[in-house]
Order: sequence, then C-alpha cells, then structure tokens
Amino acid sequence: MKTLGRVIVIMILVAATAEVSAFVYFAGIKGGKDWVPAYLRSDTTESWRTETDPWGAWHLPNATARHIGRCFDVAVRSNSHGARDRERTVDGKGRVLVLGDSFVEGWGVDEEHRFSNVMETLLEREVLNFGSDYFLGPLQYEILYRELASRFEHDLLVIGFAPHNDFTDNDLSIWGGWRGRNRYRPYYGPDTETPVYLVDKPAAGLSLADLRWMNSSATETLTNLARQYTWSAGFAKEAAALVRKQAKVRNVNPSDGYSGYRDFEDAQLENVLRSLDALIGMAKMKGRSVLLAILPARNDLTVPDSENKLRPIVMEFARDREVAVIDILQTGGLTNEDFQTCDWFWSARGHGKVGQAIAAEARKILAID
Repeated sequence: MKTLGRVIVIMILVAATAEVSAFVYFAGIKGGKDWVPAYLRSDTTESWRTETDPWGAWHLPNATARHIGRCFDVAVRSNSHGARDRERTVDGKGRVLVLGDSFVEGWGVDEEHRFSNVMETLLEREVLNFGSDYFLGPLQYEILYRELASRFEHDLLVIGFAPHNDFTDNDLSIWGGWRGRNRYRPYYGPDTETPVYLVDKPAAGLSLADLRWMNSSATETLTNLARQYTWSAGFAKEAAALVRKQAKVRNVNPSDGYSGYRDFEDAQLENVLRSLDALIGMAKMKGRSVLLAILPARNDLTVPDSENKLRPIVMEFARDREVAVIDILQTGGLTNEDFQTCDWFWSARGHGKVGQAIAAEARKILAID
C-alpha cells in the first residue's frame, strides 16, 4: 500500500508539474494565443453544431452561438434547414448555391463578410450558403447536396473545393483510429458506391456537445475532460501536430509543410474526383450550371506554379465535363494579409477578394450584364 501511495503521489506531482509548465508556456511565454482551456473560453459552437445527418457535420436548425478563436469573436446562427444563412425558401429563380467546408461556412468572420454574401451583393441575386465546418469533405458535399441542398432551386452550383483538407477529410486510413471512433460521418470504403460509417446513426436533434459525452466510455470521458480543461492538453496537441507534420503526412515538402495543391496521394485524388463527378452529374441532370472553385489556405500561398500538380488535373477534369473552374490561388490575388492572424482561414478582407473573383466568373456563366 505504501508503494502504491508513493506511485500515486509521484503521478500527481508529475501531472501538476506538467500543468504548471504548460500554463507558463501558453499563458506566459505565448500570451494565451495558442491554447486556452475550455473553462476560460466562451465558445458555444459545440451546442450549435450537430452530426446526426447522413453527411455528418451540420448545424442544429434555428440555433445561435458564439464562435471564439484566438483572433476572432463572431456570432453564428442557422436557419430552419440548419444552414449558416438567413432563411431561404425552396423555390427561387436565378439563384446561386455554394457548397463546401469551413471556408464556405465562413470560419471566424461575421456572416455579412463571407464571400457568398459578397457575391449576393455583387450579383444582386440570392446566393445560398450550404457550407459547414467540422471536417466536411467532398464525399459529404455529395451526400449533403443529394439529401438536402439540391431541393433548393438554383441556376448555378458553386463547389468550394479546399485542397488543404479535402483530400484527407473522408480518408478512412486517417480517420479510422481514435479521431473518428465516436463520430457519425461517412468515409470512402472499398465499395466505391457505399460510404463507410464507424458508428450507428444518432437520434436527430442532438448537439455535438450531447454526442461527445453520450458516445464516450468512462475512460474516454476523462480523456475528453483532460483534453478540454487542462493547459497540458494544448501542449500535447501542439507536440502531436509537430510529430504528424514530420512523420505521418506523406509526400510533404519539409520547407513549408503540407499543401493539397501538391501533396495529395493518388488514391485520395481518385476518391475526391469521384465525388466531384457525382456532384456535377446531379446538378447537370437538373439543368444547373456548375462552377468548381479551388479554395486555398494560407500555407498554399507558398506553392509555386511549377509545383502545382492539382490545377492542371482539375482543369482537365472540368473541361471533360464541360464545367467552369476557377483557382483562387491563381486569380484571387490573396496575400498573407488576407488571412486570419491566428490560423489558415481567410479574414473578412480575404473573403472580399474571393467573393469578387467568384462573382465575376458566376456573372459570365449566368450571362448577367
């Protein structure tokens, strides 16, 4: 018993030392910029987000929250269909519908500053936003469009393709471990026609916060608490990101890290193009035009044209299907000043540039004078 007591005391001392050291590192040295435990944050998006639909990540209908990061604090809301958008009717002439992930949802920016809202002003017609954060990838875009978004009348579908994580979001080899163990989201499987789900479909109406605790064992609950409520968790997260960057991500240029414009794998490319092909096919069957927009993250700015393997592939893919394509890395005029200071997403200024670029292309497709 004495030995056990000593072990417990040592473990407590080690944990306390780690916690104090992490506090000094993040709160002192870094000034609270890279990690703050949940009890010091007022972010309520976990009670706004959900993951109970066939495509996974989405929002509870008619809900509001505050999204707080290290360099932003914005109010978010959803309409009756769960989209981060104002209320939309199913019917409507001459409309544009935008589909995608965090970049389309508008991570860290007020709704009125998003590129889809900028487009709505420039085009003087409705632009419906069906974007969602929380690792929404091309397979999910395909399912979201089929199950929900395609019901809304529109003349033009804009597919926001974000190479930064769209090659990995539905890759089961990456998500098959602890990351995806308790999440209801689809993955590419060996059967190209059938998505793989790792958990059963949860009951509708549950928030991400509800699901996080309901689907966890006692050990996982304690682990989740430690991940959210300790300073040490931030240090562990930073260390894990460094390890992944150096060891687990293949084909990466060590000088500037991963870029989906250059570092995707052949199997990932095949899966993504299959989903994009399905999306284009659904839209064309309904007589809708399609614009494929490639959306760069901050780290993609370092990729020179000579290393951009993705653009010629997507250009040929789009040409074969007779759809328009725009690569914002090439035509958007983005610089480092157009991104959030604390992450790789666009700032309001960046959204403005992207909105102008895509609106100009949409104007040609829709023959708007």
